[in-house]
Amino acid sequence: MTLVVTGGGSGIGLVTARRAADAGLRVAVLDRKVGAVPTNVDIAIPVDVTDSDRVHNAMRSIGPISALATCAGIAPPGGLLDTDPEELQRVFQVNVFGTVYAMRAVAPVMREAGEGAIVTVSSVAAHRGGGLLGGTAYAASKAAVIGLTKAAARELAPHGIRVNSVAPGPVATPLLTEPERFARDTLLNRVADADEIAEAVLFLLGPGGRNITGETLNTNGGAHFA
Repeated sequence: MTLVVTGGGSGIGLVTARRAADAGLRVAVLDRKVGAVPTNVDIAIPVDVTDSDRVHNAMRSIGPISALATCAGIAPPGGLLDTDPEELQRVFQVNVFGTVYAMRAVAPVMREAGEGAIVTVSSVAAHRGGGLLGGTAYAASKAAVIGLTKAAARELAPHGIRVNSVAPGPVATPLLTEPERFARDTLLNRVADADEIAEAVLFLLGPGGRNITGETLNTNGGAHFA
């Protein structure tokens, strides 16, 4: 099984790539910065996911791909009146178009094989309209990822390709300040570890998720309706 992880140079993507490689998968990472990619990853390609041609060429160079996790994303905090058009476009280019480009690059290969699995990364912000994580543009982009996931699941199911999403809440990283405050916004009163999100991604990609498609797994401690 060959897994491609976009945004695998940091955060959830990096942990997903590392755990997959530890499990014996052939793993390729696409990221603008690949310096922190785990050493047990087979392939690391510096790619900006907003560049459709480069994404396509990178995927083609990897060879047959059976699984994809689209973890690349940005989360600016600005509100509706604070986000200028350039920032709005950048958020959608990375979070939405970057996801689309990766999916478009792997879907023909998976369709030819008659099987494949894709997991996108949305956010609790898609359900809550921001507030807990990210600003207006971020929430809107992550809601678009859920819609994209459902549409792609419907379109690709006849070809044996499953498409699902995960919607994390706050995740414990060095960049997360005041984790206690974020924890209070979840039903379980805790923030997640990146390993927990990665485990959910790999479950959906693996045999345990083979009868699941078009779903969004809320890996956010109940924050999506807290």
